[in-house]
Order: sequence, then structure tokens, then C-alpha cells
Amino acid sequence: MKDEVYSLFPSSYLILSGLLIFLKFVSVVQTSVTVIFGILFSVISPFYLYFSFGRKRKGGLIISTFLFLLGVILLTVYFFEILDVVPIVLPSVFFIAGGIFLMLFIDNPRAKAFLVNSIALFALVFFAFFGSNLTIINVLNHITFTILNYWEILMIFLGLGMIVG
Repeated sequence: MKDEVYSLFPSSYLILSGLLIFLKFVSVVQTSVTVIFGILFSVISPFYLYFSFGRKRKGGLIISTFLFLLGVILLTVYFFEILDVVPIVLPSVFFIAGGIFLMLFIDNPRAKAFLVNSIALFALVFFAFFGSNLTIINVLNHITFTILNYWEILMIFLGLGMIVG
């Protein structure tokens, strides 16, 4: 049964992405391919991550964390209308690597090197963020406007989280 669950995730990615891209090309879905992949990655990956914890499946942890954070970054770039993505590529790579090391540490708390690497990479992201021309006020302003525009979706996810938890 466990191996069937693991084979379900790649097939669900392929089926849903193919279906949504087809619906986009026949003008049923009115969004970009970036949003489609961002939503797919950030919605399906946490389930794969959940089934990878505690089962000695480090590959599953790495892939699911990478895809989840990639989805978050794709959605952030799209919804914040970041036109020049070159300044955020390196911090994004550090952020994804730091997230992967953090998930590996959570799966195996005895391996302190994962935590040290995660903290170091998150610190690099922090310094790269404040060293660029992005300011914290602009980012918080965009986050506020995004929450105001999509508060219904936030309420749905909070409700689902309360039901599941």
C-alpha cells in the first residue's frame, strides 16, 4: 500500500497538469501556466512530504520540499508581479536548499548538520534580501494586498487545516 501511495503522486502531477494546461488552451481556465504549476506544486507536494516523513525516504523529502518551495516561489513571482527575476534567483536557490535541509533535520533530529546548514542558508537569504533594492515595507505592502484580494481562499485553507488538525 505504501508504494502505491508514492506512485500516486507523480501520476497525479502529470494528470492534473496535463488536464489544466489543456483547459487553458481551450480557454476554460483563464490563468497562466506559471500559476497552474505553482498551485499544483504547492498543493500536492505537502501530501507527498507527509507520507515521506519517518519512512526513511530522503528522496521523497527532498523532491517534495523542492517542488513545494518552487511552487511558492512561482506564485510569489507571479502575484507580486516581479518583472526582473534575476535578483531573486540566488536567494530562491538558497531558500529552497535551506528548506530541504530543515525538512531533513525534522525527519532526523540527531543529524545536527542539517539544522546548521539550514540556518546558514536562511541567513544568506535574509542578508541577500536586505542587501537588494527590495524593502521590507514594499514586501509587507504586497502581502497585505494579496491577503485582501484572496481572503476567501485563505479562509478555506484555514478551515481545512482545522478539520484535518
